[in-house]
Amino acid sequence: MDNSNSRRISPERRMEATIRMVQRSQTGESVSEISRNTGISRQRLYELEDSYNQRRSVEDRSRTGRPSKVTPQIESRVIRSLASDPSESSKQMKNTINIGLNPKEMISDRTIRRIAVNRGLRSRRPAFKPFLTQQHKAQRLEFAKSHLNRDMRFWAM
Repeated sequence: MDNSNSRRISPERRMEATIRMVQRSQTGESVSEISRNTGISRQRLYELEDSYNQRRSVEDRSRTGRPSKVTPQIESRVIRSLASDPSESSKQMKNTINIGLNPKEMISDRTIRRIAVNRGLRSRRPAFKPFLTQQHKAQRLEFAKSHLNRDMRFWAM
């Protein structure tokens, strides 16, 4: 049974768990003990054992699926664009990256965000700070004029 929706198990852990499952009749180890020790669910252990018994291998089979639209060149173009202007939105970036690409190579703003996340880059929104109004400016000027002659002991508090 193929369990491609589950989290990936490293090849070393998979091999160790499969060997323990296959040899459990000789060692007297239970499936629950193997599950606790390896951190792999019992169901997945049974699947690994069945897979080994059928194919004599615990390697992942090749999977089919849509090939990636993003080439290494496009990915480096995205990373370069992210580095040059981190505050630029993915929608704005999409327009600059897609210049000169044929329609089949063009990428979406979601693809740009996906590339950024895969590279460990996080999105940030700039802090919203309202502009100073005329009233704020007048109040600051009044404060500065009223405290103009204060000495350092006053400001040390």
